[in-house]
Amino acid sequence: MVNMQRNALGRVGIACVVALWCSPGMADDIPVKAWLDTDTVQAGQPFHIMVEMKGSEIEGPELPEVQGLLIGSTPRIRRDSWRISMSGREHVKIRGYRAQVNQKGTVTLPPIAVTIDGRTFHTDPITIEVTDASPQPRRPTPEELDRGRPRTQDRTRPYISTDPITADDIVLLEASIDRKEAYLNEPIILTLTFLEVVDAQTRVRRLDEIMPTTEGFYVFPLQREHPHGRTPLEYRDGRRYRIEERLRVLYPTTTGELTIGPWRYYGVATIGSGFHQERHHLEVTTSPITVEVRNLPEGPSSFTGAVGDFSVSAHLGQGEVVQGVPTTLTLTIVGQGNPHAISRPRFEGYDGFSVAAPASDIRNIPSPDAPTFEKKFTYAITPYRSGDLTFPAFEFCYFNPEQGTYVTETLGPFSLSVRPSENQEPRIFVDSGRDPRPAPVETFATGMLPPVTIDDDLRPPSRGIVSLATPFAVVFPVLAYGAFAIILARRRKLALDPRYARLHRARSHSRKRLGGLSSAPDPASELYRALTEYVADMLNIDGAGLTSADIERILREQESEQWLIDNYMRILRACERARYAGTPLSKEELNALTHGARLSMKEFENHLSQRGKV
Repeated sequence: MVNMQRNALGRVGIACVVALWCSPGMADDIPVKAWLDTDTVQAGQPFHIMVEMKGSEIEGPELPEVQGLLIGSTPRIRRDSWRISMSGREHVKIRGYRAQVNQKGTVTLPPIAVTIDGRTFHTDPITIEVTDASPQPRRPTPEELDRGRPRTQDRTRPYISTDPITADDIVLLEASIDRKEAYLNEPIILTLTFLEVVDAQTRVRRLDEIMPTTEGFYVFPLQREHPHGRTPLEYRDGRRYRIEERLRVLYPTTTGELTIGPWRYYGVATIGSGFHQERHHLEVTTSPITVEVRNLPEGPSSFTGAVGDFSVSAHLGQGEVVQGVPTTLTLTIVGQGNPHAISRPRFEGYDGFSVAAPASDIRNIPSPDAPTFEKKFTYAITPYRSGDLTFPAFEFCYFNPEQGTYVTETLGPFSLSVRPSENQEPRIFVDSGRDPRPAPVETFATGMLPPVTIDDDLRPPSRGIVSLATPFAVVFPVLAYGAFAIILARRRKLALDPRYARLHRARSHSRKRLGGLSSAPDPASELYRALTEYVADMLNIDGAGLTSADIERILREQESEQWLIDNYMRILRACERARYAGTPLSKEELNALTHGARLSMKEFENHLSQRGKV
């Protein structure tokens, strides 16, 4: 009897163990899951989509595209761990992707696909309820009003320091980057956070601020708007601070160890009131940040400088045209990276067509992560034969730093039906705005040149040389003395007035630099420096490290005409494309850019002269 009871109890115990093992909590047979890092999602406020994956070989996740939901392609949170399971050594991989919804409502995140050990798994869908960015405060109950104020739980109340404020508490600076290792031209987010204490007894006045130097980087400012334009507040060590956040996207343009310089702040603060005031001089500095930049591996010939994660497409404007009438081929590139470093792809083997140099256009797309852009190359393609023609396929190649490999997209081929032209005379295709007709040349007989009309009077002078010598001998000493006095005054001003000396040198240096571009080792970089340093010299500002974005901001601050700003930006960005893509400027391009630079410099000087600044 006792043995039977023991056997029964043993069978029950085994059944319980098996049941527990087969339960979801013990079996843990769900290798992927997703969740949000917050319980409440507000419109316009970033949050993170967390994905957990378990297995030996993990590929993914593949993030879906959802209307109204912006999801960053690069994970901002990375956690990795390894453990021993029934199937062997298991990798637990957690990734957090920054996301944002800009409108109130309900958004559904579809299942996220992840490939684990050769099998594809999907997470459960997530319903996201998005509320207003500024919810109305809760109205107190009658009982709370009787007590004089709403009740607040101690666990939600921030820690408030009762210690007196010191000079070290008044202003804080923080500088950070999202990665310390990057490939050439891979975007790096630099976050500069300025914190100023909020206190009734403290007044702060900013005297000077020196931004970090970013030599070796192409810098792109990134704007992050706060809801309703409010400046956020934050508690640090029991103090409340007003926060200003400045974002920069840095694209490294050279390999090796690059340094982001320190950020320096100088100010004056007064603590106290009445006769009990303390005055403090503030000097706050961040530490420099180093970045290790790796070179790109050797790539295919179709690579034109794009580094990042991109989607590309191409289409013809019209599929049926008349012989000799151009149509457009538009290449659209969307992604994160430096759009100014992307050169046009190369076309080969197009027989029966004439292809003009493309026009390019760049448009920024709002994104919670690094700036996302859309760049378009628009080609004018003219068929000069009739019939069913085919424009050949071409490749667009970019380097994906997350995968560490080159990705090549093949676009085309494109079919085009061309009707014969009724007018068989040859057509001349020129740029818009240019008169295609050559100027007529008149000839009257063989070997004769057209007559030349000169407005100057060619008759001999009525007075002889002797009659001119007397007044010249009287006036020359006076003129010579005046010229000598002017030269001395000018030299004295050059020695005593640094701004005038710099302005004077700006003109001569710019002419010398532009004249020597053809023999320079790197004409694009030399032209870029000539333009930026000319603006700096004319305005007597620091020209080290000026970017095209800085030049655009400076020209706008000087109230320059929009067409002048556009000309400057067009030349600078053409130089940037040549530098970053490694494609040298052709002789024709260099001549055109040099001519445009001379005109732009002259117009900028005229603009400053009209405003009384030169």
